[in-house]
Amino acid sequence: MRILIVCQYFPPDITAAAFRMFDTAQLLGANGHGVRVITAHPHRSQVDGDSVAEYDRQISGVSRTRVAHLNGGGFFNYIKHYTSFMVGSSWLGLKLWSARWKPDVIWASSPPLFVGLSGVALSRLFRAPLVLDVRDIWPASAVGTGQLSVQGRAYNYGEKMEKYVYDKAAHITCVARPMQEYIRTRTETPVTVVYNGARASDVVVGAAGSSGSKNGRTLLYAGNLGRAQQLDLLVHAWANVHGRNGLHRWSMKLLGRGVMEKDLKELTTGLGVSGSVAFAPPVSRQDALREMMQAAALSVSLQPGKAFEKTIPSKVFDCMAVGRPILAGVAGEARDILESTGANVCYEPGNQEQLERGLERLMGDYAHLEQMACGNPYVIRNGYTREKAVAILANVFDSVV
Repeated sequence: MRILIVCQYFPPDITAAAFRMFDTAQLLGANGHGVRVITAHPHRSQVDGDSVAEYDRQISGVSRTRVAHLNGGGFFNYIKHYTSFMVGSSWLGLKLWSARWKPDVIWASSPPLFVGLSGVALSRLFRAPLVLDVRDIWPASAVGTGQLSVQGRAYNYGEKMEKYVYDKAAHITCVARPMQEYIRTRTETPVTVVYNGARASDVVVGAAGSSGSKNGRTLLYAGNLGRAQQLDLLVHAWANVHGRNGLHRWSMKLLGRGVMEKDLKELTTGLGVSGSVAFAPPVSRQDALREMMQAAALSVSLQPGKAFEKTIPSKVFDCMAVGRPILAGVAGEARDILESTGANVCYEPGNQEQLERGLERLMGDYAHLEQMACGNPYVIRNGYTREKAVAILANVFDSVV
């Protein structure tokens, strides 16, 4: 098949969505499909032109459009940012059409849901079926992060946009079963679960390497330092727990960038734990995996909220793949997967008391949890690899073509 992927996030931007799109495009190409990608110039990381060219060479055809800068955030800046990609991606699609290249199917990945509007427009232009990919429920997830109010006019417009794009798609893919159930209440369009997963080559079966000595164990969070991750709760819990019963031998590292970075640094200083909490800038994917394998334990968290309960953070699969114990503030299907091995400590999102108990258990019962964590990679290998996800996705494309 000839497949056109439309997505706002793509490497060398360092985001989970970017790596998922790159892996999917690469695996589809390796399976004999002709893949082209319409995406944005890097806007979530500082990179040079050589880095962009390196990734673009690995896919048969990548077209990029510039997007408006966020300029510190704010609702209207976000709308300007998202609509600029919608307009730019539609224009790039028109250029492909003018060059007489025609896809058999279009896969548009959201959020932002404005990508779906671009997908609808290009579906009409090319007269090709649209498969809409939903990674987070929008606008409900925007309410969870404080960007929108349920009572606001923007939320009502967002719901209408959501319904419109769902109905115009020939098929919908999503990343979790609760999300699939929700989407089915909003539209009659068929919905298939295609899990984020981890690449088979990233799955570490057996010993994951040294996790540090008793004098140097590290709890690592690697990812976006954003509002949805509620890392301030983790820092508060760390301040209350660190030092109890010999737990001062542990340290914590936050690896990444995000809108909350400055606030989190000020919080660690204010709580007097800056000596045990380190911040580091984002690194390449392979370097991040290396740091995860060398850490004693890993952290994954989301804010409480109905929208977040319906998704599975892609970090769940990445963390399980490297065979370390995980401290996780997630709900729904994500929690079920994590608890299936007995190696991971889960707490109710937003519940600081449970988080503190989880931290104490993680550090106090670490030897047992580390031993059990050998089972984490097997769960990924047996059911949640990117390769398996792409096979399911190709079947969806077959069904609409």
